[in-house]
Amino acid sequence: MNRRPNLLRTALAIVAGVLFALAAAGPAAAAPVPFTTGDTGENLCTVYSTTGEADWPDIVIQPEVDIVGTASTTILDDRPCLGVE
Repeated sequence: MNRRPNLLRTALAIVAGVLFALAAAGPAAAAPVPFTTGDTGENLCTVYSTTGEADWPDIVIQPEVDIVGTASTTILDDRPCLGVE
């Protein structure tokens, strides 16, 4: 039985590893992506925050993003508010 050269065996191992990594990454990429964001209003007394999940398919002709989450507005009474016009 002839053994393949070391370079060919190494190349086959690398290609197999890359194919395995791509196959394993496919389902993980389709999972919803969680997000959290927040910002302070111009008057420095209002805090806006949003949290949720964004989900979109890997291959689409026109991308459609499904976003599910909650938004909240909090007014902080313990600090002086700036007048905003």
